[in-house]
Amino acid sequence: MPKTLQQVIAELIERPNDDEAREQLSQLITAQPELINEYAEQWHAHSLLEWTHSHSGNVVDLQPVSPAAPIWHDPERQVLLRTTEFSPTLLRRTSFVIVASLLGVAIGIWSLHYWNTSGQLISARNIVWEHESQSPTAGGRFRKGVLAATSGSCELQLNSGVELSLEGAFRLDIVNDMLVELRYGQVRAQVPPNAKGFSIDTPDSLLVDQGTEFGVNAETGKGTKVVVFRGEVDVRGKEVTQQEPLRRLTQGEAAQVRVGRDYLNRITQVTSGVKDHRWSANTSPSTLLSVRDNIRGSDSLKYYNVVVNGLHEDVPAWVDRVHQWNGVTTDGIPKIVRGAEYVMTFNEDRYIPSFEMCVTVHRPAILYVFVDNRVQTMPSWLLADFEDTGEEIGLDEGWHVYHQRQAALGAGQSIDQYFSIWRKIVDEPQDIVLGGLGGHPNFGMYGLAATPYEAPMDPARKEIESTTFTCSDRQYDSGDQ
Repeated sequence: MPKTLQQVIAELIERPNDDEAREQLSQLITAQPELINEYAEQWHAHSLLEWTHSHSGNVVDLQPVSPAAPIWHDPERQVLLRTTEFSPTLLRRTSFVIVASLLGVAIGIWSLHYWNTSGQLISARNIVWEHESQSPTAGGRFRKGVLAATSGSCELQLNSGVELSLEGAFRLDIVNDMLVELRYGQVRAQVPPNAKGFSIDTPDSLLVDQGTEFGVNAETGKGTKVVVFRGEVDVRGKEVTQQEPLRRLTQGEAAQVRVGRDYLNRITQVTSGVKDHRWSANTSPSTLLSVRDNIRGSDSLKYYNVVVNGLHEDVPAWVDRVHQWNGVTTDGIPKIVRGAEYVMTFNEDRYIPSFEMCVTVHRPAILYVFVDNRVQTMPSWLLADFEDTGEEIGLDEGWHVYHQRQAALGAGQSIDQYFSIWRKIVDEPQDIVLGGLGGHPNFGMYGLAATPYEAPMDPARKEIESTTFTCSDRQYDSGDQ
């Protein structure tokens, strides 16, 4: 059974040069840095007692005392103890020296172990470590080498400040503070500016950060998937003759890399959550099964981001902008779409008159489209299939090269544009085709959201025997997934 801090200190008091006790103390402080204060307090108390005992004799009289000071007699020890008036200055100085010395030793021990490790496990949920892996606990530190799990999830931070979130089965080899090898599994990396150049090596690629937040999924025999949530990432393929990166991916782009290929495959859709770091580059059985369009060929790597239960205040509206959805008043986002699954579309698509989007609805739902109030003539596809709910949602514009604005925080704050909310009831799984907005540049691209729909019971209605999908005969880019 592991020893407590009190037990270790007691052993060091008895045997100051006990190497085993010193090592146990180091492990305790390394795993729980907050114990430094308790360590210092206990040694402080012990040292004061030792100091008092070493200065006691038949009469302890460090300072002159007043004649009225009482004298106590200890019959067992047959000594007289005169209560002395200890100098406060002397006590403060002595305490300061003792505490400073002990803290110096403790911090020195902790620092030595800190720099001999590669990072700290911030949190873990239902994590099951592999037998050959290190097995740190939440708050504990880990060394260079293997971190591997069969299930669960965890968040860890390297000494460089890079934060890694891992989900499911994974094997991660910590090479140093700026390089890890992901043999298999999924990770999401948040890289601070001072750690630019941090790299993830997979069996298919080398990914070099250029200041970003990005996700990587490595599957044995299936290649590596890379998703850029913010910033930029350089992608280098393995066993490719060219020396330059295959491509620099930017915010809103995702691709699949495979060994020996000198090109990247587009990933058309990424599903994620808004309150955690979970994400998937595979089609997800959510309300909206898939989203794709008719305009992007092999040269485009843009992806639609489907955010499950994600429509809340201050969430990003588009993949290629930092603008945010908000309630137009302090009452917040309208209840009919609050917490809905929503799609981050591309604002640049507003320029394309021939644009079409195909949305595969996986289960009965209410499909919502957010249309900029600056649109003067509503498109025919909207008027034919959707109805105006009379509700509005606001757009808070963030920084862009054409206007250096700062998005505010909270509902009803800094609303720059207003969007009307239109809806369509989809009572069975099917494809829904949405068109363009006419190619006018003076308004924003529409948004898209969905909520579950429970159709009224109809005794005459038969069970659905087939599903109507209208997009299969059209040219929609679904990538290579």
